[in-house]
Amino acid sequence: MSTYSQDFRKNSLQVLRCIWKQWRNLISFSYFKKLHHHRSKLNPLLLHIEFLPAQSCPWTLYLNSMDMNGGILEENPIPTHSYVVNKLLSCFELICFGNSNQIVVCNPGTKEILKLQALPYKVDGDYWHEISFGYLPSKNVYKIVDMIGMVVDHDEENNHIIISQVYTLSEDNSSPSWRRLQDYPSSGGLRPLFEKDGEIIFSCGAGSSLVCYDIKAKSFRRLSCKQSSRLYFDGLFSLGTR
Repeated sequence: MSTYSQDFRKNSLQVLRCIWKQWRNLISFSYFKKLHHHRSKLNPLLLHIEFLPAQSCPWTLYLNSMDMNGGILEENPIPTHSYVVNKLLSCFELICFGNSNQIVVCNPGTKEILKLQALPYKVDGDYWHEISFGYLPSKNVYKIVDMIGMVVDHDEENNHIIISQVYTLSEDNSSPSWRRLQDYPSSGGLRPLFEKDGEIIFSCGAGSSLVCYDIKAKSFRRLSCKQSSRLYFDGLFSLGTR
């Protein structure tokens, strides 16, 4: 693709999903996984994302394939209307990035980009903003969760109210839109750590507790952890399942 549309039509998502389905069927073969792992060790690649001002439009997004020495192997410029780089997430073959004004989903393999609808719910004043990105294997859908947190009472234990909105990307949903979830009381701000099997794990507050968002159940829950004054989860990783 040498040129890119400024705004993707909603039904373009179905075309992208057909490409992804074929790719997912291909990588399911054990031989392909072994070959890909071997080649990755011999010739590892990096995906470098940067935003630069351009003469023809406010900003240009560059998806650059790089080798481990920093050499640019392939440069793919994509015009965009705004600078959206303060939050970057990945889930399988897709990446999601954005801020409180605009959220974008991109497939680096096909160099195609989808700009989501503007967030319907916004707040003024003092608040924090987070984006999380997850995948539900049983439904074959991606979920983008936008969260806005506000302090409601400094003297209460659960003194934060988290306002959440979810956006669903799937083959069957030809007209996706934002849908607001039930507000969630929390003892602090939430920071996404990782996504695993349809659940997004968050660090809460200063990292002293964990919160899980279940994509299928569409709800938050606090995870039970051993109580300790030295309990922090800034280094938590997903190691797989047994």
